[in-house]
Amino acid sequence: MPKFSINTKVKELLMDPAAVAVLESYVPNLSKQPQIKMAYGMTCKTMLGFPQSGLSKEQIAEIDKKLQELG
Repeated sequence: MPKFSINTKVKELLMDPAAVAVLESYVPNLSKQPQIKMAYGMTCKTMLGFPQSGLSKEQIAEIDKKLQELG
């Protein structure tokens, strides 16, 4: 079972530099946004699903794949 996926909580992902790198390759400076703490309890899928993320379903699927590959 992979260590991370888009079903992982945002706070857990932000504690791992490799996961942060994956997320920030799609959403630059995500970890430095002042409002990111409000998303800590959400899954990555929930957070990225908001229209403000600007990501397509395909991009979210790519993020999921890359997070799972971090193993």
